Amino acid sequence: MVRVDVADLIRAVQEERKAERAAVEKEIRQLTGKERERRGRAILGLRGKIRGELLGQVIVRFSRAEEIRTNIRPGDVVLISRGDPLRSKTTGTVMRVGKHFVDVATAEFKSWMRRSVRIDFYADDVTFRRWLDILRRPNERALEFLMILNGDKRPAKPIPRELTPINRNIDSTKIRAVELALGANDVFLIHGPFGTGKTTALAELILQLVKRGKKVLATAETNVAVDNIVEKLWRNAMIIRVGNPARVSEALWSTTLQAMMEKDPRYENVKTLRMRVE
Repeated sequence: MVRVDVADLIRAVQEERKAERAAVEKEIRQLTGKERERRGRAILGLRGKIRGELLGQVIVRFSRAEEIRTNIRPGDVVLISRGDPLRSKTTGTVMRVGKHFVDVATAEFKSWMRRSVRIDFYADDVTFRRWLDILRRPNERALEFLMILNGDKRPAKPIPRELTPINRNIDSTKIRAVELALGANDVFLIHGPFGTGKTTALAELILQLVKRGKKVLATAETNVAVDNIVEKLWRNAMIIRVGNPARVSEALWSTTLQAMMEKDPRYENVKTLRMRVE
């Protein structure tokens, strides 16, 4: 039954992926650039200039004299084009949006980006690809977890494990939650309203697991939420922040995988070889 559910999930993700891409492309085809800009989903008449580099990517500042009013926000994936957007294969990730500029991290700067450029809000295909990769290669533990989520299996009752708090300011309620989470064999839910200290409890749990020799993969729905976890951990544990550096808080760039790679002396050889290939 669970394997059938996985197949259904794969089909659902594929359909959602197709629908999101189709909706964006349909809107680009049906609306003029100015109409799409009025809806806050495109910015026209931009001039591009290299502003710097970001861990293997180029930061391009697209600017214009006219004030920019848009719904495009940092972290959004955008299609960069000059002419027909749907013929462009150049995408980037928005880093900053100012009154007269938008900073975008992209793979390379192209000469046509210097003038008459437009950027369009676009569907982010990376998330869908990762979902599909995971669903197509589930291990037995993942299938067991799906059974719990489907209600086909009850999770084992956690047995609290006493601990010595690493965060000396953590209160007894959070300590109890962490003790129960440490003793959970399947899944443990820590639930609470905004601002009640869930991230603090999660950070303590991660540090306790690391203290016990475990490696932890911490995920969240948004990049900001992941950054919040990293901020509470990076001075107390070895952290590797995975993801596009353009979506990571600037203060945490040093924790990214790309930043760590670039610090390795062998990375210069990689850059040389890449330039030869290009």
